[in-house]
Amino acid sequence: MKNTGVEVTFSATPVKGNFRWDIGFNIALNKNKVTELYQGQDITSLPYLVRVGKDVQSIYTRLWAGADPQTGAPLWYTDGTKKTTTSDISQVQRVIVGNADPKGLGGFTNTFSYKGISLDVLVSFQYGNKLYDGFGNYINSDGATPANNTNQKELRRWQKPGDKTDIPEFVYFNSSNSDFGSTRYVYNGSYLRLRNVTLSYQVPASVLNKIKLSSITVYARGANFWTKTFDKNLTFDPENGSPGPSSQPIQGLNNLQIFIQKSFSVGMNIGF
Repeated sequence: MKNTGVEVTFSATPVKGNFRWDIGFNIALNKNKVTELYQGQDITSLPYLVRVGKDVQSIYTRLWAGADPQTGAPLWYTDGTKKTTTSDISQVQRVIVGNADPKGLGGFTNTFSYKGISLDVLVSFQYGNKLYDGFGNYINSDGATPANNTNQKELRRWQKPGDKTDIPEFVYFNSSNSDFGSTRYVYNGSYLRLRNVTLSYQVPASVLNKIKLSSITVYARGANFWTKTFDKNLTFDPENGSPGPSSQPIQGLNNLQIFIQKSFSVGMNIGF
């Protein structure tokens, strides 16, 4: 296996003086490629595939084509050319549709300060990766698992001839195989997240000398207030992952984890 990449860090102070503005930016652009496998054989652990020349976390699945407008039956592309569709899953080839490793990730910071008052803002980002919904075939099964809760996507299901939608007809105990693994459950994992915002006030030295303390800082902090995703169909947190076999982490696989929570806190740091 070969890992290569570039990591860049940049910092600057555009404004100095009583009012100060500091900025920072970092980005990591990393690539992974499998160079050799035992006897050259692929290692398949659906929906992932390890193949020579590809990323170690390649996603390998069928290409979803939606629902037949006339019958409501599921449709898949037969192969990677996307020229032909079929409702017979036995005629469908799996292909590599991307990987769970991001092409780039990083963050940028802004710090504004004036006479003891400081505002710190941290934004993180990630792009170029795919996410797989490990429970998508249970909550969007088109009736195959009727005892489970159903995602609201089923509200746009096919209901009559002429309906154009990506969700097939809902059939109790559906046996069309529409819930089998496919790009129906694969999403764009790119995001921007307002990771942290902190407003603080540092008590001036003239006051600290009188009360014989070295420092007092009062602050209010918010975390994960805002997240921008770039896939309108994504219904889970883009940073979620789950343990794989033998508790090894698999990036980009969601198994009904809750969203990363928003939080707000206030506090005081005192130095003696």
